[in-house]
This record gives sequence, structure tokens and C-alpha cells, in this order.
Amino acid sequence: MSFQETSMDIRLEADYHTLSAECQTSDGIWQGSSIDLNRFLGNNDGQFDTNGVNFATTAQDVMIEVSGNSVFLNASLRTINERWNPNQSINLSEYVENRNGTLRFKK
Repeated sequence: MSFQETSMDIRLEADYHTLSAECQTSDGIWQGSSIDLNRFLGNNDGQFDTNGVNFATTAQDVMIEVSGNSVFLNASLRTINERWNPNQSINLSEYVENRNGTLRFKK
């Protein structure tokens, strides 16, 4: 199940790497939760890397897009040649879960 099915008000904070949402617990209670995506996502030569960290240090135009049953993180990412690789995207629904009201990253 995708985390957005039990989450609302999904957003990026002003730092552009903290994902926040109101998440439903198993008791049906809504509570705020946040996860720092910099701890789990990197930039490997202009592409998102789930084995890296600190993607935001080499990213611009970072935004969240909710589309159907998926939540995408979109950005332009810098390459090793100092160029920008535009329109890079990762489906956060494949990696983020709502575990009893808390956003967690899974690999």
C-alpha cells in the first residue's frame, strides 16, 4: 500500500529535502510526521541514488508531485561535469511508508 493512501497534506518543507505529511495511525488518529530525504537519497551523476545521501546539496527546482497512487520527488540534479540534468524523478511511494503514523524509508 502506498503511503499517500493513509497520509494527507503531503509536502516538502522549505529546506527542500524534508518530506512531511499528516499520517493516520492504526487507531485512525491523524498525526504529523516528517522524514529527511537527504538521509536516504543521493545524487549519482545527475540521477537519484537510493544508496547515497545528501541529494539536495546538488539539486535545484525540487518539488513533490502527487499523481494517481504515486508521489514523485522531481528535481534537476548536477552531474559530475557540473551540468544540470533536468526533470529527474523518483517515485517515493516505492521507498516511503506510513508505519502507524510515522513516515519511514524502506529499501
